[in-house]
Amino acid sequence: MNRNNARARVHRAQVELEAAEQQLAARWQPWRERFRHHRLSVLIGGGLLGGLVLATVPPKGWARVGAAVFGGSSWLVRSAIGPAILGALWTGLQNPLPAACASATAGPARRGV
Repeated sequence: MNRNNARARVHRAQVELEAAEQQLAARWQPWRERFRHHRLSVLIGGGLLGGLVLATVPPKGWARVGAAVFGGSSWLVRSAIGPAILGALWTGLQNPLPAACASATAGPARRGV
């Protein structure tokens, strides 16, 4: 594989990624606007739904859910790829960038490739 062929493939992949990001942003924009307008209703409804679930699910069910969650997380930490996945998730939680800021920030670096 020569260098120009690799650059062309990388450029094509970046163009496809940017198109997918724009499609996703266009699809989720109406949902974000709805959530902004009805934020209090969503929070109250979520609290009521959570209380209903807590009241109706028996303790044995919660024990099973906890065992599944903590058993899965302990398996992930012991696996070879687990720390990398957890590090990526933690980094994503620490530095959440909107899609517009991420593409604007990485734009000039991408063109140089």
